[in-house]
Amino acid sequence: MPSPIYSFFFTLLIPSCALRMARTLRRFLGTTALAVWALATSCGHACGQTLLDNSYFGVHGPSYHDGGDFNNDNYGLYLVHKGFTGGTYYNSLRRTTWYAGYSWEWALPSNPLADTVSLMGSLATGYHTAQYSYDYVPLGALSVRRALWDQHGLRLSYLPVLGKSPASYVLHLGYEYAWP
Repeated sequence: MPSPIYSFFFTLLIPSCALRMARTLRRFLGTTALAVWALATSCGHACGQTLLDNSYFGVHGPSYHDGGDFNNDNYGLYLVHKGFTGGTYYNSLRRTTWYAGYSWEWALPSNPLADTVSLMGSLATGYHTAQYSYDYVPLGALSVRRALWDQHGLRLSYLPVLGKSPASYVLHLGYEYAWP
C-alpha cells in the first residue's frame, strides 16, 4: 500500500506539473503553428515535392539570441537518419543538452539561397531552472539547408524560445555531411 506521501504526490503534484507542461507546450505550438502551416502548404502542396529520406551527420555551430545574456557558442554533434534525429550540444544556459526526435525535410525549387527546408520536433534535456522546472522540454526548429559541394552543406535554423525569456528566438548555424 502506498504511503500518504506518495498519494499526495500522485494526486496533487503530478496533475499540476502536467498542467504546466501542457500550457508550455500549447505556447510553443502556438508560436510555431504559422511556420508549420506555411512549410506544409508551400513546400508539400504548391511545389509538389515529397518528403526526403535523407541521412546526415552534423556539427552544431554558433547561435544568435535576439535578447538576453546567453551562451552563443552552442557546439555539439547530431545525426539524422531517415528522419530520426538525435544529438548533443552545449546550450544557451551553459549546460549540456541531449535531444531526440524526428525531422521532416522537403526539397525546394531551384534557387540561390536554399536547397531544402525542414521541420524538427524533439524532447531535450539541460534546461531545468528555477523558473522552468522540467527535466525534458519540447525543442523545435524550422531550418533551411544549402549544399556547398558534393555531400557537404550548411544549415540555418530558427528556434522559438519557450517560457519567460529576454530572447524570443534563436538562429543557429550547423555544418552537415550527407551520405547516400
